[in-house]
Amino acid sequence: MSLSLDALCALAVQSPRRQADTQQLARGLAALHFFPPPLPPDARRLGHYTDRDAIWSTRLTSLSLCSYPCLDHPMLRYLPADELPEEVRDTFARPIPGLPGLAAVFIHPEERNYRSFENILPLDVLFEGCPLALALEDRQPIGGLPDAWRFRVRTDDATHTLLSRLDGFDLYQPPEDPDARGGGRLIFHAAALSRALGDAARSALPAAAREGLLGANTVLRCNSFEPGGTGFHTHHDTPYADTAAAQVSRYTLLVYLTGGTGAPVLQLGDTAIEAVEPMTAII
Repeated sequence: MSLSLDALCALAVQSPRRQADTQQLARGLAALHFFPPPLPPDARRLGHYTDRDAIWSTRLTSLSLCSYPCLDHPMLRYLPADELPEEVRDTFARPIPGLPGLAAVFIHPEERNYRSFENILPLDVLFEGCPLALALEDRQPIGGLPDAWRFRVRTDDATHTLLSRLDGFDLYQPPEDPDARGGGRLIFHAAALSRALGDAARSALPAAAREGLLGANTVLRCNSFEPGGTGFHTHHDTPYADTAAAQVSRYTLLVYLTGGTGAPVLQLGDTAIEAVEPMTAII
């Protein structure tokens, strides 16, 4: 944090405040939120800014962005920093070690749009240029279901480390409907990982099932669940459709990076799966 606490406190009590000083204060509040030092008593007033509307914000197309959480901008999202206007780019914190290209922004709930509702993070940089060794082996049918199979996921150490990093970044967001979808959710774009998953599925599925199969969606979801937490309610996955390309999704691919038990872990029709081993895939 380039602004000292003393200078930040001075800006907080300054009135009237120049626009440049207001932006500097917003930058300091962002740093305090993500990298909080112990606050002396005279700096506690800085916390009051989270209980009021934003003192500073900027816009990206139709979306209002603030650099710190406050009453009218409480929702955290991450955006590629280079998409932000250059003159305000340094006002926003980049709090994720290993992903310096992502800036943390806070948005107004009523201004969510297709870019911010699900917050699809661009994580291609994690996988591109890294050979991904990933295969689905030991195909087993699940119950009496005609189009459901369980596999063992085989990777090399480097690929397993890359996959494990997704959890280590702790980028999970709470679901919009927590009563129906429990845990935390990370939605991200990674074309290289998508290609590896698609190639593995094509190689592992029965011939009839892989007919016409092109690959996996480039937008992926990583979910994290805690013991005793809310699970997913029974639902049907909505097929992804690209009418211009005449493509539609046919299967759901689940990869369990860690194992566990549940009552059940997964329910497919009348078939309950009570336990999964680490690195298990289900299609």
